[in-house]
Amino acid sequence: MTPEDAATYAHLREILASEEFKPPMADRFWEGLINALKWLFGHLAGLGRVDSFVVALVAGGVLLALSLRAWRLFGRSVAPSRQPQSEAESHVRAPTAPTLAERANALAIAGLWRDAARPLHQALLVQLCARAGIEWRDAVSDWEWLSRLPPSPPLTEFTRSAERLAFGQRPDAAQFANCVRLYDELMGERA
Repeated sequence: MTPEDAATYAHLREILASEEFKPPMADRFWEGLINALKWLFGHLAGLGRVDSFVVALVAGGVLLALSLRAWRLFGRSVAPSRQPQSEAESHVRAPTAPTLAERANALAIAGLWRDAARPLHQALLVQLCARAGIEWRDAVSDWEWLSRLPPSPPLTEFTRSAERLAFGQRPDAAQFANCVRLYDELMGERA
């Protein structure tokens, strides 16, 4: 082979070794898995009766242990907690409207208008839920509460104002004052 042929041959080998000429990664994975299984079963085929029985017992034990572990994990994730809730835990889960309103005012005094919008809105929703006899759930969004609570255009206006304050471009004291005014109107209207 001449040096030019060797260079050409090396260049062609390099081209054929590139990713575009290899089989897809999924095909290579399955081929490797099948080869590994053939190797494993080839070695297991040479075992005697007792050795095969021991391997089967070990494999069955591992499978049983994995199944029990999965069952216990799944059972824990869907089963309700059987532990009694203390008074303090239930208080943490259900915030009170006055506490939330105080937090909103403290944040507003600090000039954190965006942060003040959420507790003020939650304070209103907690009070409205209590009056409507609906259990408070923190995971429910503001607009979902509007569909669960009795219809109210002022509540819709308050929700829009609070979200504009929380997510608008330039929140300020005037927007917070407007939310507080709407909050007071809703509380006076429903008292």
